[in-house]
Amino acid sequence: MKAFITLGMLLFSMVTFAQEAQKQTIDSLARLYMGSEKNRLLAIGIVEAGKKQIFSFGQAYNSQQIKVKSNEAVFELGELSSLFTTTLLARMAVEGDLNIETPLQALMPGQRLPVYQKLTCEPVGPGYNLYACDPKTNDETISILLCNLATHTAGFPANPPDFISRLHPKNPYASYTTKDLYRYLNNHPITFTSGFEYQYSHVGMALLGHSLALKTSRPYETLLQERVLQPLNLSHTFHLFPAEAHNNRIQGYTQTNKAAKPWEFDVLAPSAGLHGTIEDMMQFLAVNMGVTETEWLPAVRLAQNPRETIRHKELKGSKAGLGWIMSNLPGTTEEIIWLAGKTGGFAAYIAFTSDYTRGVVILSNQAKPLNQTGIQILKTLQAETGSRTVHAPVLLR
Repeated sequence: MKAFITLGMLLFSMVTFAQEAQKQTIDSLARLYMGSEKNRLLAIGIVEAGKKQIFSFGQAYNSQQIKVKSNEAVFELGELSSLFTTTLLARMAVEGDLNIETPLQALMPGQRLPVYQKLTCEPVGPGYNLYACDPKTNDETISILLCNLATHTAGFPANPPDFISRLHPKNPYASYTTKDLYRYLNNHPITFTSGFEYQYSHVGMALLGHSLALKTSRPYETLLQERVLQPLNLSHTFHLFPAEAHNNRIQGYTQTNKAAKPWEFDVLAPSAGLHGTIEDMMQFLAVNMGVTETEWLPAVRLAQNPRETIRHKELKGSKAGLGWIMSNLPGTTEEIIWLAGKTGGFAAYIAFTSDYTRGVVILSNQAKPLNQTGIQILKTLQAETGSRTVHAPVLLR
């Protein structure tokens, strides 16, 4: 009996020590990220072995300079918003409303939309790695599919050219409307010859959200609430601020520590226009890891399924799912599923391992990238998990 008690106490001590080391590492990473700036809030959510933890660092205030509790603070989610749009697509596909390979034209009948032509490429000459590529003029054109929009491989640029010409740096997306989106489509070259390469596109994701709204004859915000946010109990995630949430809208700051104006979105909201709290994002992370709301597994696994290989320099070797990116955790052979987001005054990051054992979501009210902080936290969780798996079999013999 004494031996069993001793082994039990040893195991408990080892786990407690690992948890304390984890907390210290996260605290160090948070302080490194935040520096000495005031009025900053960094909220970190961790899911490990099915258990959820939230760490908060610093403090934040709303526009009336009233302090907001960390668990109630509402952040801009930036490009993480697109994951809710692609989850909506996957859910509708699983429930039989459509197919992710449905042509966009089927949801926007009569609308002028670009199509693809396949390329034929020939080497320029012997001994060269250069190729000349021309469209196969006799080949049938290929329509843009919903999954092309969701994987950012539909050939659209990050922003339409007419948006760039009138960009307002303090609130750049607010005045870009559905009318502008249709004008862009009507003036866009009708035939692409360079599709199917990954390029995060606000206009492509906006088209996805807009087309799903057309399919159901529901506004995007309403459709998202009914099909994703309400079923997952994400009551503090939204596009348009409800009256009761205004006091929890915290002030954001630029990367150079200047107060930032809130970013507002119209038709481009499906790409980067959502807001949320750390508790809601923790729930979203847990759902995607299969920890809670397991009836959603078919939809979230469909969204996470890698569909395209990414070739451009920054993400070379990664793969694209419906909104998600799959990459190796730097310095390891372990795969993570992730996405990062940023607005004028906020940053966000979400990631989890492909074996669904560890995940992290981070929200900041400063537009300073969180990728490295998130990666280091995942590596800390990896080290802790590794130490447990090494010792546990010895103690159980």
